Amino acid sequence: MAEISSGIGSRPELVWETLKSGADGTSIATVGYCEKFLTREEADRAFEELDGGTSIRWERIPIKLWGKQMVQPRDVAFFNKDGKSYPYSASVVLSQNWFPKLDALEKLVSGYVGSSLGRDDLTFDSILCNRYNSGSDHISPHADDDPFWGKEPVIASLSLGGTRKFNVAEVVGPGGKLDARGKREYALGHGSLLVMMGLTQETCKHWVPKTKDADPRINLTMRTWVAEEDYVRKKKKKKDPVRGGSRDAKRIKRV
Repeated sequence: MAEISSGIGSRPELVWETLKSGADGTSIATVGYCEKFLTREEADRAFEELDGGTSIRWERIPIKLWGKQMVQPRDVAFFNKDGKSYPYSASVVLSQNWFPKLDALEKLVSGYVGSSLGRDDLTFDSILCNRYNSGSDHISPHADDDPFWGKEPVIASLSLGGTRKFNVAEVVGPGGKLDARGKREYALGHGSLLVMMGLTQETCKHWVPKTKDADPRINLTMRTWVAEEDYVRKKKKKKDPVRGGSRDAKRIKRV
């Protein structure tokens, strides 16, 4: 199988879309999408190494949602070039060791997205990996608005394996109520790339819903850690408890 090519010019174009508010038509989100960012051979090789290789350790972590402790319905692994851990709901996901395949994918994605944005300084130093083993694995509506990602972050999402729906919708009411009629749906397939930037994390939530039948899928969300913040203090000021995790997650005993 083919290794990842570093060529950016030969890749299909990243197509940008501005999402509008259903209330007044103002811009609320900027999303870029490339259906076939990786070739089939490149995507197969990357999935094989991430799913069954020894460089990544998958785990299901406990999270706290609506005051209850649960196990999130998907596997995760986190990587930060400086070894920083990821405060996540009621848990902390420890950074694993950055490895060559991950480095090659990050360089390819950051160079490609940076070229599209006219930014030769764009790099991603953090990657949250999610593995969805079946259609019941999912992630509920949330925003990647943690303070350490900074304001209006650029977040690139590389998909490998089975195709899953990815929804984006505007937050229109208290408690995280979403504009269901204005929902934008993407089909994220093997080797596709989706990029969120601008006001997306401030005005919208995104999620991967359950589905009846789905092949295993791995998703790499690449971000840049830009600020040291007191995450716990910031979180206490937020009234909306819906972030990562799922209302349908399996409950576990408190420890």
